[in-house]
Amino acid sequence: MSTTHKKISHSPGPWHYVSGLYGTIGGVRAPKGYICFMTKPTWYDNQSERYDEEKRQALADAYLIASAPDMLEMLKKISGLLRDHEETERGVSGLEADEIDRLLLSITGEK
Repeated sequence: MSTTHKKISHSPGPWHYVSGLYGTIGGVRAPKGYICFMTKPTWYDNQSERYDEEKRQALADAYLIASAPDMLEMLKKISGLLRDHEETERGVSGLEADEIDRLLLSITGEK
C-alpha cells in the first residue's frame, strides 16, 4: 500500500497581528480570516511577574506567526540563490542550501 501526500498550502498573506480581541491577547489574521488567537495566561494571586512575562511571550509569538508567510517566501528566495551559486562570498555552501530545503519541506508539509 502506497501513501501519497497532498501538497498543503497555507492561508495567503499578508498576515498581521490584531490586538484587543475579547478574552485573548490578540490574534493573527489573514485576508480571509483569523489564523490563530493568543490566549491570556491564567491569573494567580502573587504571580504578576509570571503573568506579565507570559503575556509578553504570547505577543512575541503572535508577531512571529504573523511574519511566517514573509519568512517562507524569503527562505524560498535564499534557497534559489544558493542553488544558483555553488558557494557565495560568505562561504555558504550546498550543505546550507540542503538544510534550508529540508526546512522548507517541513514548513510546506511535503515529504
